[in-house]
Amino acid sequence: MGRKAQFQEAWALNGQMNQRLIEAISTAGLDATYAPRTRTVRRVWVHMHNMRLHWLDALAANPTQVKRLKSREAHDPATGPTRRTKPAT
Repeated sequence: MGRKAQFQEAWALNGQMNQRLIEAISTAGLDATYAPRTRTVRRVWVHMHNMRLHWLDALAANPTQVKRLKSREAHDPATGPTRRTKPAT
């Protein structure tokens, strides 16, 4: 199985699992938060969905980013970027 087919299968499986989880959570559960002043479960799911779409767009525009995503440095807070910050003004 080629990489494209593996990606498509993984994407579809992840989408199916997310759908099952969403269907299993009640409306009250989706509107719940885990702490005061935090996102609701619903907003967390929307954010996850939007980030999946964002990465698809980013990788389609620049496939070399796949290599960066696989590297340890990209995820290691000691060596890689941890958070985007605003430039000093």
